[in-house]
Amino acid sequence: EEQPDKALDLIGFQPGMTVADVGAGTGYMTLRIAKRVGAAGKVYANDIQPEMLDRLSDNARRAKLDNVETVLGSEADARLPAGKMDFIILVDVYHEFSRPQEMLRSMWKALKPDGRLVLLEYKKEDPSIPIRPDHKMFTADVKTEVEAEGYKLDKVIDTLSRQHIIFFRKLPRGAAEVAANLSEQGPDRLELGGKRFQQGRQCSPQPQLFEAYDRFVNRGRKPLVDLMADRVDVPVRGLYHST
Repeated sequence: EEQPDKALDLIGFQPGMTVADVGAGTGYMTLRIAKRVGAAGKVYANDIQPEMLDRLSDNARRAKLDNVETVLGSEADARLPAGKMDFIILVDVYHEFSRPQEMLRSMWKALKPDGRLVLLEYKKEDPSIPIRPDHKMFTADVKTEVEAEGYKLDKVIDTLSRQHIIFFRKLPRGAAEVAANLSEQGPDRLELGGKRFQQGRQCSPQPQLFEAYDRFVNRGRKPLVDLMADRVDVPVRGLYHST
């Protein structure tokens, strides 16, 4: 069984916060969050189905909540305002994304520098949970995929009976670009801003980046390169050397 109020307590929403509920549907979680952040806060309710957002707006009006704004997104872009979110929450939504890389990048842009991305997903580690396997996720898989797009795992709360609560913090831009944009040529070679870098024997590789690269290629979602060499000088140092 889901435990929505307990989950929100554990996440720690505070009055005055700005939160995005991505994949909000008709507002089951949105309205609960809106009450917690109060009149000084705001909730952006995102969905890709206009009819769901219409019903959500009706539900918010009936609940007399005027701190909810609906946002019609796409499969590749949450279309949230840049740099405003204290939290972005996805409740049993991430595994449904058809274009997870693009969505993660768009949400990265929407977070404040100290903002958090929070995923609730059913525990694939527990086969007794009566949910289809493709609607569950291993924490390790979530970590690999999300960290490849400019985030760092912050903490995992597993006190709910059926769901993980997985927190990610936003990496600084330079480090995020390196994590998110391993070269299409392969993880052993990277071309940035016209300069070619190659993994060196004296370097300390970061296997999680290579693992993420392989995973996305296997899923048919190959990363793209769009980096400026002057932006990535520090993150690249120790991982690649110029050739």
